Amino acid sequence: MHKYNRNEPFRYTFEKPVPGMFQIVAVDDQVVETSLGEINIIDISPEGAKLQSKLRLPDKKVKIYTHFKLEEREFHFIGDVIWQKQSGNVYQYGVHFLLKEKAKHELIESLKQYAKNNSRKGAGHE
Repeated sequence: MHKYNRNEPFRYTFEKPVPGMFQIVAVDDQVVETSLGEINIIDISPEGAKLQSKLRLPDKKVKIYTHFKLEEREFHFIGDVIWQKQSGNVYQYGVHFLLKEKAKHELIESLKQYAKNNSRKGAGHE
């Protein structure tokens, strides 16, 4: 696994993790097909995300497919797992997305809308 760059221009940390699904699509550059597993997205940027799962991934070069919904828009990304650590009875993973500019832009726009919609919750106007 290579070094993860946290010096990105935009990273959003969710107050409540966003649920999603993932599937391993390659291990050590060999195509595989696994069943779907549940994930929670802790934080995300156009470059990658921190995911959490009850499932432990192999200590190898792993490529995953992630699927989640944000602001009524569905996202389907492929990414490389670049770090992992155990935290209690769950595992956290750093994933570097392999996205084209259009997908990055769509994600940023959805995150902006999500942040706007969720910053107003609980703020009462008298």
